Amino acid sequence: MSKYVCNHYHEFDDDCDDFSRQCSSLVKDLEIFKTALIDAIISNNGLVPSRNKTYIHLSGLGTSLPVFKVKRFRCRAIKKGNRSGFRLIFAYDKGLSLIYFIEFYYKKMTVLR
Repeated sequence: MSKYVCNHYHEFDDDCDDFSRQCSSLVKDLEIFKTALIDAIISNNGLVPSRNKTYIHLSGLGTSLPVFKVKRFRCRAIKKGNRSGFRLIFAYDKGLSLIYFIEFYYKKMTVLR
């Protein structure tokens, strides 16, 4: 079993910082998500499980790496379970065991209250 590495695009970090001011549990929730994602990849023989509604493979982007959208992200500060409205975009390189987080956004693109 190899060790997985999670890297972030700088705009991903900026977005997380902006949202964490409004949702106090976001940083910890993101760490929990990373652990769950790595566990799911390990249990699926090194592949992102894309047959469920959590990780959706985005095709037709013209990239060499598979890119996924996460539609079910749990934020404990928003009391809606995994339907918090947050979305994540990440790329996965199986050969390097690298998960590269690209974008983090709120579905409704409005300021959270």
